Amino acid sequence: MEPDFFAYLPLEINPNILSRLSVRTIGISKCVCKSWLDLFSTDDFVDSHFSKSSPALAVLMRSDRCTVFEIADQLDRPCSPLINSQFPHGVAVDGTADGMLLLTVPGTVTEIETLRICNPITREYVELCLPRPPLAHEFGPRTVYGF
Repeated sequence: MEPDFFAYLPLEINPNILSRLSVRTIGISKCVCKSWLDLFSTDDFVDSHFSKSSPALAVLMRSDRCTVFEIADQLDRPCSPLINSQFPHGVAVDGTADGMLLLTVPGTVTEIETLRICNPITREYVELCLPRPPLAHEFGPRTVYGF
């Protein structure tokens, strides 16, 4: 069995090396070991990766699908989605901030509309429930932003 290469590196070098990887490689590397998964989830790593990467994500919205693509400089590299999420009742991107997406998922008769803050790099999201309006009627268009 070969010795573990990363075991001999100083601890501060690992995040520096890993923060230079592409979004796709980081997504795959989350499964390598628990310490990498924990590292990729830290605010320091996300900030470091974000500062070293160029704006390279594109969001393609359809009424029931949200697809996030990584844009590469290599012309011969095929483009495949990083995230390909289906929403049975549609979805809308209401805004972006620091690489995060603010998604609105409309409600149904039995479910209320929800907001999701999605991190395309980690493929994770947090769902925020909107309270029902206290009045008997709905208000017109609105913008919910500022996370």
